[in-house]
Amino acid sequence: MTSVMPAAADVRVPALRLDGRVLRPLRLDAGALQGLVQHTVVRRALSCAARSLDPAVGLRCWQGVRLTALLELAGLQLDRQRERGGVCVHAHGRDGYVASFSWSELFNGPAGGDVLVALGVDGMPLPAGDSPRLIAAHDWQSSARLVRGLCRIEVAGPVALRPDPGSAMTMTSRR
Repeated sequence: MTSVMPAAADVRVPALRLDGRVLRPLRLDAGALQGLVQHTVVRRALSCAARSLDPAVGLRCWQGVRLTALLELAGLQLDRQRERGGVCVHAHGRDGYVASFSWSELFNGPAGGDVLVALGVDGMPLPAGDSPRLIAAHDWQSSARLVRGLCRIEVAGPVALRPDPGSAMTMTSRR
């Protein structure tokens, strides 16, 4: 769902960096993020203390830019196309919290459309110290990959796995 985000009266949010294994590293301030296509996702707000079985309780409408749209803007830098499956995306908060996603999770299924760099909730802008937030609306646990004060999105390349020399596993070549 596409929506219009109301302008915040006083937006003093540090620029969001998108870097790592990308072709075009980005620095996006609040104005640049608001200038991109905005989407809305509905997310159930659960707290640790009060969990409700009623699906209508605690629904929040988050507005922002899809994480996949930002990643497509930056472009993925790969040496080989087959490396795509090993790419991870790390979302860093100003408080040091990091949430991670696999490239495949974001681009090869419905979950990617529900991951937002949120600028507002329920039609109101987020407080400047809390904005932007990364919201993964498909996650069952509300806080697992919710990043307040999102300051950096890092694209990490695949890690080369090396066999443990002490293991009984042997490597064979494919022909």
